[in-house]
Formats: sequence, C-alpha cells, structure tokens
Amino acid sequence: MAIAKTETSKFGGVIPGLILAIGFGCSLYSYFLLNKCLKHFNTVYVVPLMKAFDLFHNLLSGGIFLQEFGEYSNKEFIIFMFGISVCILSICMLLLGNEENESIKEVNVQPQDQIKV
Repeated sequence: MAIAKTETSKFGGVIPGLILAIGFGCSLYSYFLLNKCLKHFNTVYVVPLMKAFDLFHNLLSGGIFLQEFGEYSNKEFIIFMFGISVCILSICMLLLGNEENESIKEVNVQPQDQIKV
C-alpha cells in the first residue's frame, strides 16, 4: 500500500526562500554596522547599546511572531513596554554620564630619543 502525498510543503515556494535570504542579508548588514561602529567609537559605548536594542528587538519579535502578547491586557502591555523602555533608557543614561570618566583615554605620546642598545 503506497502513501499518497496530498500536502505540499509550506517551505516549497519562492517566498520562504526570499524571506530567508533577506534575513541572512540583514544579519550580515548588522555585523557590518557593528564593525563600523567599533571602528569609530569606543567599545564601552557600542556593545551595551547594541545589546539593549537587541533585547528590545528579540522581545518585540517574540511577542509578535510567537503571539506572546495575546493574553496581555492593555495595562499589562503598557507596563511591559515601560519596563523595556526603562532598561534601554538606563543604559543610554549610563553611557551619556560616562563621557567624563572614560575607561580608555587618549594619551599623547611624544617621540623620544633613539634608545641605544
């Protein structure tokens, strides 16, 4: 007895491949932007901001695509977004307040006389 194949794959079209290619392209572009930021700015500033916005993106996309916000009332959703906003705002405030107390400061190096060995 042979099993009849009546269903088609949900991933067998052009659209899923296109979405996968766009997602891969966006991942590569985010690493390009990260490297560009690390080239021009201090790591102490770039990495916490990247992680804060990555946290926000992951929570928001999980809530939308996995329908995690489905059981939230309007009040619970507002409180949830307020908590995320406090997290991102506090990281931004820490970074802005850290301008005078940078852990890595520029040092002016003066050329010295040749060292004789």
